[in-house]
Amino acid sequence: MRPFLKAGAMQNDGFVHLLISLWDHPDPRRMEELITCLRRNIANPNIYRIHVFYESKTGAWNDVLIDEKISVILIKEYPTYKMFIDHANRYLRGKIVAIANADIFFDGSLDLLRGYDMAGKCLALTRYNEAPYKSWRGSIWERNCGSQDAWIFHSPLPDGFYDIRIGYLGCDSWVAWEMDRVGIAVSNPSMDIKAWHLHAERDMIVDKLSDDRSYHSIILEKETGKPLKHKMVPIEPLGRWKVYTVYSPSHEVLYNKWFLGTMKDDFDVISRCLEQSCEKAEFYTNGWVETVFNKIPVILGAIDSTPENGLFIFSDVDIQFFSPIKEDLLKILSDLPNTDMFFQQDAIKESTGIPNYCTGFFLCKSNSRTRKFWELVGERMKKEGRGDQDSVNYLLKAKVVPGLKVDFLPLKFWATNSGFAYSRRWEPGFYLDIPQDILMHHANWTVGNKNKIEQMEYVSRKKSLLDFKKKYFGSEKKRCYANLRQQSVKKV
Repeated sequence: MRPFLKAGAMQNDGFVHLLISLWDHPDPRRMEELITCLRRNIANPNIYRIHVFYESKTGAWNDVLIDEKISVILIKEYPTYKMFIDHANRYLRGKIVAIANADIFFDGSLDLLRGYDMAGKCLALTRYNEAPYKSWRGSIWERNCGSQDAWIFHSPLPDGFYDIRIGYLGCDSWVAWEMDRVGIAVSNPSMDIKAWHLHAERDMIVDKLSDDRSYHSIILEKETGKPLKHKMVPIEPLGRWKVYTVYSPSHEVLYNKWFLGTMKDDFDVISRCLEQSCEKAEFYTNGWVETVFNKIPVILGAIDSTPENGLFIFSDVDIQFFSPIKEDLLKILSDLPNTDMFFQQDAIKESTGIPNYCTGFFLCKSNSRTRKFWELVGERMKKEGRGDQDSVNYLLKAKVVPGLKVDFLPLKFWATNSGFAYSRRWEPGFYLDIPQDILMHHANWTVGNKNKIEQMEYVSRKKSLLDFKKKYFGSEKKRCYANLRQQSVKKV
């Protein structure tokens, strides 16, 4: 498997070593697609060399593979990820390596990785399709966090990977699980780093659990679908997550001191300051609905500027943060990969025992379902003169968008009446029982900025008291006291 370097190979400015496999394909249309991808990768200035694992009985690729950027490795067996990783570990130590399917090509976004710290990381990229493409079910394929066609890492990787065949259904989720198992941090920054898929048509697979080309019977428990060797990798940016917000001049103190002033994550905050159309700046007073309606074009703009099933956060400004929240949100996205939006929990509806959805803070994916939903929210707000939260809960209950899936954020993403069945409007002096593991606080269920600020200060003091008790009277401290008491008893 020693690479064969073409004579006269010249230096270039690329920094990525791309590993792919090629074989004889009986369909000339498919061959042409694979050739197109190879040529586009050759032309990519960020790719230094393409290492082609070549399995051929006819030599159909021989002329195509004559290029100064190409090294050829002759193989006689079906290519596996272990084969590629072993090659990278042996011959490409210290290099940036990309493993990709043969029908994948990269665009100029690879340049974003120049100087990027890849130590201990692997970028597992969900592809983009040049044209609409059918999924194994026969419907139009949608970008999702369970599908990765390209893997980028700094060689070497730890040993221990199984012979997982490239291109088999479920191979990506298994490889991600293996990366995690050996201590490699796997992320999917395919909102920014783009791998393109060129495949005009495919055969429909009816049963992905029993098909010969599927690993789903290995990576999932057949009866329950419980993950065994299976890891979802949420689609995210390479750099900073985007957080969108709107506020009026009356709320500028909340925006600057509390929202921005307490934020613990390095988010890219995209804000819009509105005209003060609501004079009192209070719930359902004159001009309030018109003010909160301004959220809708911002949300729709965020959806339109985010790649399919990429994510963004929308937040009101009457929020304070006590800890970073990004890693918790990634865990939620990984555990519930098919959910389109995650909302804060509002007060529990007494008739059903189910909380309302709170629109003061939510995580949203960009897709046709979420766009249609927020269009309908805006239409109802204008038609009925109702606020965004009232409209969201009404439309979610009515299930107006087929296939839309929403869920609640955990209570640690806390709003004033999250999880309470007997909600009431908060006034200064009222008691609030905050969660022990609170990450953030949304100062809702009170009226006026003065009350919001007093509530923020009250919750902040309670959080400081919880931290003090945890530090000095928590389980670790109790163990220390117990050990001291045992030592004292022994001495006596």
